[in-house]
Amino acid sequence: MSETNLERCLDTIVKSQKQGEDGKLSKKLSKFEIDPTANVRFSYSDGCDVVHYNETHHDDALQYTDVVSRLTKALTQTSAFLGDCETVLNGCANYGDLDEEAIPEKTADLDDFISSGKLGKLMTEAIKSAPWDAADGFLDFDLQQYDHKRGYCELSTVVDTTAQTVLQLGTELEKTMQGWTAKFEDEDGDEITVVL
Repeated sequence: MSETNLERCLDTIVKSQKQGEDGKLSKKLSKFEIDPTANVRFSYSDGCDVVHYNETHHDDALQYTDVVSRLTKALTQTSAFLGDCETVLNGCANYGDLDEEAIPEKTADLDDFISSGKLGKLMTEAIKSAPWDAADGFLDFDLQQYDHKRGYCELSTVVDTTAQTVLQLGTELEKTMQGWTAKFEDEDGDEITVVL
């Protein structure tokens, strides 16, 4: 992706981010007095029944689950994961079929393009065209075989941010991450899980 388009997209995501009130996750973080630099891991997974003997189960999981669209929404609709967004945007441009010509030139149009989810849709299609390259390290496929032909393929993704970012963005982040699971460790090292 051209440096100009990449910078413009990332800047627009940051500028459009609203601060939210304390939400479910923010309250949990505050309750446990978590260090602001502590890691908060968000995970999401979905799966589908597949026919695996013909090696199309990865394509089926990409087509019949919403994991990739949830990932691109998280990356483009909140500023919490800018580094990951940059990595995936570059992967989509270099390996996927990301149509850079579709990204508007005018800043006002770019804001609407991103907030309406159009950039996320472009990224989703690019990732689906080359998932191992465009979203390298962001997607995990797990196949459970029922028998020699059929099985269940689960597709999952994770993104990380800091407790401070979660506290700053509050409910605005939680709206975007609805359906995801957040995990962090308390001061004793115990894992706390919050389903959004």
